[in-house]
Amino acid sequence: MPRKMDAAVSYVDIYAGESLKAGHTGSLRGPIVLSFFAALLLISIVFSRARRQRWVAYSATVLVAPALLYAAAKIGIRLELSYALTFLAIYAALRSRMRWKRRVEMVNQETGLAKLRALEARLIRDSVTNGHIVIAKIQNYERVLKTLRADDKGSYVLKLVDRLRAADSNLVVYSDGHHLGWHVANDDTDAVVEHLEGLRAIFAAPIQVGGFSVDVGITFGIAGVEGDPSARLAAAVAAAEETSEAHNPIAIAETGSQTDLLWDISLRARIDDAMEAGEIYCVYQPKIDLQSNAVVGVEALVRWHDPARGFISPMHFIQQCEKAGRMEHLTRYVLQSACSAGQLLHFRGHMISMSVNISATLLSDMRVVGLVRNVLQATRFDPCFLTLEITETARISDHEVAATILNELRSIGVRISMDDFGVGAANYEAFYELPFDEIKIDRMFVANIAKDPKARAIVASIAAMGRGARITVVAEGLENPQDIPMLQEAGCQQVQGFAFSRPLSLSNLLEYQELAPEQTLSNIV
Repeated sequence: MPRKMDAAVSYVDIYAGESLKAGHTGSLRGPIVLSFFAALLLISIVFSRARRQRWVAYSATVLVAPALLYAAAKIGIRLELSYALTFLAIYAALRSRMRWKRRVEMVNQETGLAKLRALEARLIRDSVTNGHIVIAKIQNYERVLKTLRADDKGSYVLKLVDRLRAADSNLVVYSDGHHLGWHVANDDTDAVVEHLEGLRAIFAAPIQVGGFSVDVGITFGIAGVEGDPSARLAAAVAAAEETSEAHNPIAIAETGSQTDLLWDISLRARIDDAMEAGEIYCVYQPKIDLQSNAVVGVEALVRWHDPARGFISPMHFIQQCEKAGRMEHLTRYVLQSACSAGQLLHFRGHMISMSVNISATLLSDMRVVGLVRNVLQATRFDPCFLTLEITETARISDHEVAATILNELRSIGVRISMDDFGVGAANYEAFYELPFDEIKIDRMFVANIAKDPKARAIVASIAAMGRGARITVVAEGLENPQDIPMLQEAGCQQVQGFAFSRPLSLSNLLEYQELAPEQTLSNIV
């Protein structure tokens, strides 16, 4: 009894009698009250999307208990709250344990830094829609960790973070494996790139860890915060994975509409279907011998015409093939189409060579030799008439392995050509160390040979180098027929380009081959 702890026992009977006399005999059983609070809790979870809304709903649910107890006392109804309170206590304990586990999972145990998932949660929680997400990729991370003691691994990453904070000591950096990430409020992409270039200069000096001096390689991926933060974080990570210290240290993630992004994702999955449906096919551009003015070969070029999107840029879908690990499959498809076309040309009496582009990324595995050999056997095409044009030679990771593979291909009988020589991707080192039978002068110099003395000098020097090395020199990208005498004077043996013909379908190529040499080619182009 209120304020009467030592009341007589008889008071209990008196109050009980008065309660019966007043008719206050109603009661709400524990299961009913439990169901009511369970329903309130369910409504709070379903309709409270934001974290703050959910906490308000939880507080309201808890406050309902004393309010309900007071109201029940006023109207004379006995309320059993024990089940409901136990249920709420258990739920609160489980939620607390879950939140604790999440906090532990979002922290890197070696460094004490929050993981990238925490960055994602922060961007969503704070509704961040401006600035950039930056992901730093630590190069050779796994190899460095193998050489360090367990106690020094966390120290290594923390010293990297200290350098990242050189310009901003309050920068919040998140860590996950060989990735470090943070959010930059600046919307100017160029300014962010300039800042990152400055950071790379700071990382040029080695780091002292565990008594050792460790060289640091670091590259960056950038994505603007727009739309879905989770998707933009993933885009920044993907951009960082495509970087390399030598050629692409800072990569900016692609931007575009959600439809375009979804198309790029599905594009990789549709490549196989497109090849089966004939949407991916080859066209052929003739190569002309300058001495005889005759077609001596053709280059197979891959094209994709999608029924919904129309023509898709070869550069775009080839890059997607490389990302999806389908480059070998696409190469087999193009090689088989080209060799089958070459066999048909030979059957018609046109004994010309067939050139097929081979990505330099395939020259790290001997499987490409088996691929070429199997296609030649399947199509019965004479290997002496097949030329493999190696593209982007700067991407060859090991020249010794590549040379072994190319020599094995030459032993089959095929010829090896170096594509786009003269620009950054095709350099003198690769020309010197790898066995080539042909070199193709990049179209940038060929197109400017008439108006730029530098271009003429470069073409002449490459042609002289080719003659000295006893290999064929091809000028590609010729658009003006009036430039032919200059190419002959420079020493080029073969040319290809719009001046003679655009890339042709196989049927048009066969018609092209039937033309007499003196006939005009304009109707075929």
